[in-house]
Parts: sequence; C-alpha cells; structure tokens
Amino acid sequence: MKWTQGNLGIRTLLGLCLIIGGLSGCGETRSEPTKGYSDGVVDNNQSNGDQNGGDDGSEEFTGILVAIGERHTFDLESNPSTGYSWIVQDFDDTVLKLVSQIYLAPEETVAGASGNDRFTFEGLGVGQVTVSIEYKQPWDSETVPAETHEVEIKVTE
Repeated sequence: MKWTQGNLGIRTLLGLCLIIGGLSGCGETRSEPTKGYSDGVVDNNQSNGDQNGGDDGSEEFTGILVAIGERHTFDLESNPSTGYSWIVQDFDDTVLKLVSQIYLAPEETVAGASGNDRFTFEGLGVGQVTVSIEYKQPWDSETVPAETHEVEIKVTE
C-alpha cells in the first residue's frame, strides 16, 4: 500500500489509539500502607480468619493460623509492567518458611493490566511472626515502598 495523504491520517489515528490504550493501565499508584488484608488481597484458604489466640479465650487472634507442616496461600495484586514487585522482608524462618512466590498473569490480555503475586507459606515451628511484604522497585533502595502489606501468622502444633 502506498503512503498517501488519506491513509496516512488513518494510520496515525490508529497508532495513537494503540499507544493511549497501552498506557491506560500504567498510571496506578499505591500510597497508603496496609495492615492485614486489603482490597488487593485474595485469601486462598477457607479455614483461617478470626481465630481465638489463647487457650483461655482471653485474646482474639485475627491473623492467619496454621499448624506445623500446613501451608497457607494468599494473593496480592501486582503489576510488574510498572517496574514494581512484592518483596518479602526478613522474618523468623524457624517458625515459618516461604515456599513459593509466583506471578499469575491476568486473564485479560490488556496491556498494563494487573495480575497477582501468589505467596505460599508453611509452618515450621510453634510461634507467631509478622511477615512484611513491600511493593517497590527492587533496584531503588532509596525510595520508600509504594505499599507495605503486613500479615500476622501464628503456627501451632
């Protein structure tokens, strides 16, 4: 096809539509830290939630409760096309082990669409830990994370 004045305008318009459509999902920002579950979290385990923390019923535990050897999985919304990713911070690895962290792409094939990072933890020893997961650009150690997700996990026998 020859580049003529008539089809050049159509091609330009089509190109602009593709660029604008591709950038539409890239402007998402995360500013407020979260504690516990937020809108971007999907808990893949049915049995956990508000659970009694003590044998005497005096203190209510509102985190995740797992037994030694049991695994717990949850998802956090993620968009690696922005350069951000979830990074698990240090925690007591005698109580809990991070078994896996995998990215699950969205079902829709829109450029810039968010997917989920799926985290699987396994109880190793009796105790309670706070797992802090930061949403940041891994190469930028100077900037405060865009979001911090903290989850309490209690491991029982």
